Amino acid sequence: MGDRLSRGPRDLGTASRLRKLGADLGTTALAATGISLALDGSRWSLALLALALLAATGRAVTMRRQSPRLDLLTSQLGQRALIGAGLASTLALLQPQHAVGAALGGVVLVGAVLYEPYLRPGSQLKVPVVAHLPGVPTTPVPADLSRQVLLADLGAVAAGLAVGALGLPAWWWALAAVLAAAGRVRVARDNARRAAALRRHERELPRAIADLQPEIALYTSWPGADGVHQVTMWLPYLQRTGRRCIVIARSSASARALAELVDVPVVEARGPADLDVLVVPSLRAAFYPNASSGNGVFVRYQQLTHVFLGHGDSDKPTSYNPTHAMYDRIFCAGPAAVRRYAEHGIAIPDEKFVVVGRPQVETIETAGSRPAGASPVVLYAPTWRGHVEETSLSSLPVGEGVVRGLLAAGATVVFRPHPFSHGFPADAAVIERIHRLLAEDRGRTGRPHLWGAEAETERSVVACFNLSDALVSDVSSVVSDYLFSGKPYAMVAVPTEPQAFRAAYPVARAAYVVPGDLADLGPALTTMLGEDPLAEVRRAQRVDYLGPFPAEGYASAFVAAVDAVASGGRLRSDVDDTGDDALAGASGAGADDSPADDEMLPVPGGGSPAAGPVRTPARRPRSRTRRRLRKLRRRLVQPRRWSQAAAVLALLALATALVGAPRLLPVLLGVAALTTVYGSVSASVHRRKRWPRLMGEARGVRVVLLCAAAVAAPPGRLPAPAALVVLVLLAVAVVGESGVQRAWGRLGLQVRNFPAMRTQVAEGVPRGLLPLAGSVAVLLALLAVLVPVPAGLLVAVAVLVFTLFVVVAVRALGRAARVVGAEHRLRDELTALAPEFAVYFAGTVGAGYQVGMWAPYFARIGRPFVVVTRSADTLTELSRALSRNGVDAPVILRPTLAGLQEVIVPSMTTAFYVNNAARNTHFIERRELTHVWLNHGDSEKPACYNPVHAIYDLIFTAGQAGIDRYARHGVHIPEEKFRVVGRPQVEGVQPAAGPVSTVERPTVLYAPTWQGPYADTRLFSLPVAVPVVQHLLDAGVRVVFRPHPTNYRFPACVTMIKKVNRLLARHRRETGVEHVYGSAAERAMSVEDCFNASDAMISDVSAMVTDYLHSGKPLAIVAVGRTPEQLVEVAPAARAAYVLLEDLSNLDAVVADLLGADPLAAVRAETRTYYLGDFPADRYADGFLDAARGVIDARSPSERRQAATLSTGE
Repeated sequence: MGDRLSRGPRDLGTASRLRKLGADLGTTALAATGISLALDGSRWSLALLALALLAATGRAVTMRRQSPRLDLLTSQLGQRALIGAGLASTLALLQPQHAVGAALGGVVLVGAVLYEPYLRPGSQLKVPVVAHLPGVPTTPVPADLSRQVLLADLGAVAAGLAVGALGLPAWWWALAAVLAAAGRVRVARDNARRAAALRRHERELPRAIADLQPEIALYTSWPGADGVHQVTMWLPYLQRTGRRCIVIARSSASARALAELVDVPVVEARGPADLDVLVVPSLRAAFYPNASSGNGVFVRYQQLTHVFLGHGDSDKPTSYNPTHAMYDRIFCAGPAAVRRYAEHGIAIPDEKFVVVGRPQVETIETAGSRPAGASPVVLYAPTWRGHVEETSLSSLPVGEGVVRGLLAAGATVVFRPHPFSHGFPADAAVIERIHRLLAEDRGRTGRPHLWGAEAETERSVVACFNLSDALVSDVSSVVSDYLFSGKPYAMVAVPTEPQAFRAAYPVARAAYVVPGDLADLGPALTTMLGEDPLAEVRRAQRVDYLGPFPAEGYASAFVAAVDAVASGGRLRSDVDDTGDDALAGASGAGADDSPADDEMLPVPGGGSPAAGPVRTPARRPRSRTRRRLRKLRRRLVQPRRWSQAAAVLALLALATALVGAPRLLPVLLGVAALTTVYGSVSASVHRRKRWPRLMGEARGVRVVLLCAAAVAAPPGRLPAPAALVVLVLLAVAVVGESGVQRAWGRLGLQVRNFPAMRTQVAEGVPRGLLPLAGSVAVLLALLAVLVPVPAGLLVAVAVLVFTLFVVVAVRALGRAARVVGAEHRLRDELTALAPEFAVYFAGTVGAGYQVGMWAPYFARIGRPFVVVTRSADTLTELSRALSRNGVDAPVILRPTLAGLQEVIVPSMTTAFYVNNAARNTHFIERRELTHVWLNHGDSEKPACYNPVHAIYDLIFTAGQAGIDRYARHGVHIPEEKFRVVGRPQVEGVQPAAGPVSTVERPTVLYAPTWQGPYADTRLFSLPVAVPVVQHLLDAGVRVVFRPHPTNYRFPACVTMIKKVNRLLARHRRETGVEHVYGSAAERAMSVEDCFNASDAMISDVSAMVTDYLHSGKPLAIVAVGRTPEQLVEVAPAARAAYVLLEDLSNLDAVVADLLGADPLAAVRAETRTYYLGDFPADRYADGFLDAARGVIDARSPSERRQAATLSTGE
């Protein structure tokens, strides 16, 4: 089953957004008004500050209620800073004799608030969960200190208000502020402990895993704690094998919940580097209890045998999900499960299926005779609504009618809804009504109905089976399991009529089927609980669905199958380890922190049979934890040190103003604070495009300075009404910046190139002007302390800034309303557009070149299409990639799983995929489409024979080499899935004009690939680039140097590239030869331009080699980490290349053949056909275009496959 329904961040309506913004601004206005009244010595200031405190408290309570796990550090920072500064000012003005105490309290409390941005990153460090693993302490539950910190702050303000109201010395307020600020010390200490725990975890975990030597792993990438039952239902049976088992969880929520329920080692592995540690030589097999998208990350460890278990067997689409094809083995309960895939057009080789029974049913008691006159006990167990429309088969919406019918039949009811149903408000309301219905009947009749905890948590589902005499359910694995009991069951036909329901869901052939409107519920229940004519049919169904195993020792079949897998050899032969052509997820804290970002990961593990034993990829020498901590340190030390200094200066300005220091001092401190703020954001100030980043920057500092200016101003300089207007308007404008920025954030529908939607809104007035204008106004207020400034001018400036805020805010809210409202129109507009195919992109990097290389060919197909992306970061990049290629197809962001449903309109028949993103599985589950794998390059790297590709309906390959590659590496994919379509991107590659030996000064393209994601598998030639290029220069050739762009992510590689560039530059100066390198080769020229400019090429194991074959020109491959024989074995294209040894000992001979006699010319021609297909050069791209049109134009999956076969001439 795919990931649970992604709710994601909620798109708030305009009214709700206005309420939140109004609450924030109201709090600010109350606090600013209180300060203004304090300037006149009015004690009413305390009342207004108290109202501001209540508003801030209410806002915090609301935020926490809506998001219980929300980190409250930095929340309402501007309002809290203003309230704290305002209270300090009020106490100092009302109690001049205790001004120092008031100032001290204000500096401590407001300073603590302003320091929160530096504490928050550390508080969000997550220590991976480890439990029950000898040698590693159990990870404690992280303390949520943000709530305590916020409550302490609000309590300190309340204490200060009480001090002012009672006329107590302000030193009491200072004491309360110190006690409240002390909570940050605990946060800082906790942050330090987290950092130490991360380092300890990284040091101790590999040693502990090596000592444990696990043999089998139970792997779950389910994101929440609500899926732990999927693991616990299988673990006892895996343990029966007697093999050392480990549970691997990809999220902290599931890992922590599992740690409390099981006694085997549980380890959280959020990113691929964490998984590397767990894949030790003793580990032989991995078992998967669900089909979450993150499973593909572990399936790529080819030294393991990967077995899909599932967590229930039913006739729902989740039990014939095409993503199951990626696993080496699929354990099925009975023959029906095997048959189900083929019946729904899912092609999976027969050898992958193993019938093992359903061990969880072994304790289900078989049917016995019911005592005469006893009330029948009926279990009602409706499934959940599912995560997509096609799995919405729950009878719960009519559940009240079902229960009423059971009560009318005199039954005692056990009500056990699916646990996921509680997560949907409408379903939870139905459940609550059924609970009340059963309670009322139990009170009236005395029948011992069971519901709630008694049926759902205190008893297992098997215990409920054993209590019952019959079952009512729908399309659910509960029905399949219930077959073991031999007891009768009824099924509610949702959403079809009974006859069609039985055809679609064969398990219903042994059921008493009730229409979805419950029209025949009464008669069906009477028959089921009476004569029961379907008993014999159920017995036959039991064997079909649960296997032909005897009840005695039933689970032993599964246990034996697990043991056989763990004892057997590897099912795949592994070869290369250099990874995909794009780097993502292999390094960096971001990739390690989120299961959702396992995009384009390399295939770990391996080494060819000829190259030696399989090894687990080693992590880079630089510690991942140290990287994360260093990154955190940079965030705090670099630009933020300016902000920290600004905060200190602002607090000193406020303190000196409160204690009555010479007015020049607070003004100088305030100006210095603003200057320091400018220093922290100067890069954004000087670039117009970066102005939006200024929104909300240093807002706490600015409101403190505003308060300091108000207190320091000479009495009477500004009339009270004018002071009130200036304070309130400027404070509201400064604090309101963050709300405006949120309204411009990533919410609602985001699209590009879709005029009918018109979701993009021009700013009109740049919103970045607001913080600039606000800062200038604060500066003017400070200067007005020393220099008499007309009150009218200050008021005018405040009104101007506030007007700017209103204009920007109205525009922002209008934009929010438009993008949120557009969501409701998307499906209608897409239906009108009638796209016939989608290009689906779920990666986070590489969008521009991966989709861009296919964009012109998508357009040439001649059918309307859309691009669907899952990440907001790629939206603009994809739009630009299309524009560069003259394509104007709509690009639509669909971040959640539920949102994908809206883009699949009736006209759409096909989806194309260009990268290995984990979340591709979310779209592949939509069986109304044909899913076609394209990739973004063709090479001998593991990314081009990834076992995950088996999940697609069709795999378009450039030539026969692409098909053979899978089989050569033990990846079994049915032959009918492959289509040879050529590689259209090479149609612009020009053939050689003649033999290279006839060129007076030949041009050689040197194109090394990138280093790969692992330290021990850097099989690229860049480290020997300088001697290679020097030899070419000595041979008198012109060089085009184009390294893989991903090399620029690594400092060592950048250094190597610079050395080559300097070598070429020096040679060009000395000789005048026009070598091409740097931006001229990597940006100004395309890959095809480089190919066409060259007469020969030197590369390594890369997609460049395959594409270059189209030119027919000679090429050489550097055999890094392999002998020439091993290179030919793993990369057959090397047969057509001159193989250069890693030590360059044969460099002279290779260059001589490359630029001279070229004895491999005929072999290259054969290899070109093998790799790139046999299509006419003048119509080469038609191979892909015709195949794509055939698939798109077909109306059913079988017709689409047939059309593709015909279009390619196979």
